[in-house]
Amino acid sequence: MEFTVAGKKVVLRERITLGEGYDIIGLFSSIDTNDLRTSIPIMVKMIESWEFEGEPDDPASYDQLDVLTEVIPMSRKINGQINIMMSGMEEVEEEPEKN
Repeated sequence: MEFTVAGKKVVLRERITLGEGYDIIGLFSSIDTNDLRTSIPIMVKMIESWEFEGEPDDPASYDQLDVLTEVIPMSRKINGQINIMMSGMEEVEEEPEKN
């Protein structure tokens, strides 16, 4: 799956092996909505590539991203995609833009 955030392309992994994602459910459930840093481990596992500076598999790369226009939108897309993948459905439906 690929999507655009703040004008940059983000590509998510299509497949995560048990060896790579054995802890993904725990990571997903440990996300604290009051601390965006708790979303980073899941993002590291899920993002294959992006057009932002740094590497998506390096947690330090997320420190320079804008919270409101980059981190939160990416996190929401990834959480939605994880839910879709775990349900066995094919793809995430786009959410309508909110004003």
